[in-house]
Amino acid sequence: MSPTIVLGSVASGVAAAAVAWMGLKPAKSLTSRVGAYSPDARSRLGLRVGNQVVVHGGPTGLRVFLPMVESLAKGLSSLIDAESEDATALRLRQAGLMGHIDASLRVGAYRLRQLLFAGLGGLGGVVISLLVGLSLGMVLLLGLLGLIVGGAKLRGTV
Repeated sequence: MSPTIVLGSVASGVAAAAVAWMGLKPAKSLTSRVGAYSPDARSRLGLRVGNQVVVHGGPTGLRVFLPMVESLAKGLSSLIDAESEDATALRLRQAGLMGHIDASLRVGAYRLRQLLFAGLGGLGGVVISLLVGLSLGMVLLLGLLGLIVGGAKLRGTV
């Protein structure tokens, strides 16, 4: 390629970019577009946010991952418990568990703890089967078994 062709190509690319930059407005930031729909903004307006804990401030990781973890915990709880939130709250109160937690947050804390036990049970099953040297199928089976036992452990105490 000759230097003239390269220079012409670069110049035409720069010219096209300059025309596009002058003609098109830059997009708004994501924060300004979705900020009004976040649970944090909705709770400040007094709107119902649902049954999730609204985190004002704090570490960004907590604000980002807490709603996802709560959703996962609620899904696991619906598989294991299969009862309403009011019934779970009543069982927790009658069993005297988590009395140190505010009544409005007690069911959510129970679900998060249930998710933690399920995760630890699944991890324990995988680690033990890997230490023993079992096949991949048995590792997955014992991991699933540990997940079920770990998730049901807290259910058995209530």
